[in-house]
Amino acid sequence: VGELLNLTGIRPGQLASHEAQLPFEPIAKLFERASRLTGDELIGFQLAPSRDLIRSAGLLAYVGVSSPSVGGYLRNIARYQRVMGDGTRTEFLETESCGELIWRYNAGPETPLKQYTEFGAIGTVHTLRQLSRTMLRPERACFAHFRSEGQGEISRFLGCDADFGVGENRLKFRRAVIELPLETADDNLLRTLTAICEDILARKPAPASSLIRDVERQVAEQIGRASC
Repeated sequence: VGELLNLTGIRPGQLASHEAQLPFEPIAKLFERASRLTGDELIGFQLAPSRDLIRSAGLLAYVGVSSPSVGGYLRNIARYQRVMGDGTRTEFLETESCGELIWRYNAGPETPLKQYTEFGAIGTVHTLRQLSRTMLRPERACFAHFRSEGQGEISRFLGCDADFGVGENRLKFRRAVIELPLETADDNLLRTLTAICEDILARKPAPASSLIRDVERQVAEQIGRASC
């Protein structure tokens, strides 16, 4: 554990505490360090479907679980993401034919994001499959980071092409998938939890502008493309 946490800024005691709220960047570094120590280039991808994400993700996850449909899950996750912290900015955009979950990180260009991003994306699809009792699949998956190996395994799990180094993280779903009902839907529980989330959001300060970090990230991506 000590070797894993080295250079991340995370203390062992913080991992044991159910009340601890860790900053985003150390968590992302923890995933990347685990990849390096194990030599597993797909560790984020492989961990996601093997963990009970619902129980470990707390309030936000239970809001999603109690939603009426796949679309409700994605809308609520996007709306209440800040309840869990300001490390991620999430939105769910819809048209008549489809919907896209889009997420960005408030992290500097020096923060490695590949393993954490894949953990989150695969975990989302895996969870929705469990809750809907279907082998649903995105119509398309896009990732901002680059990947030189393992693309095929990720695409096979998702059931669609996965594109890397394309600027934004996106999961696109057809309307038929968005409307799939969740077996765990609970309107009464959802009303209670969303009221709690709305109260938390009302008391949180407005998020700081991330323009500078967005520019830094885009410059770093352009340099990465030019060097490939």
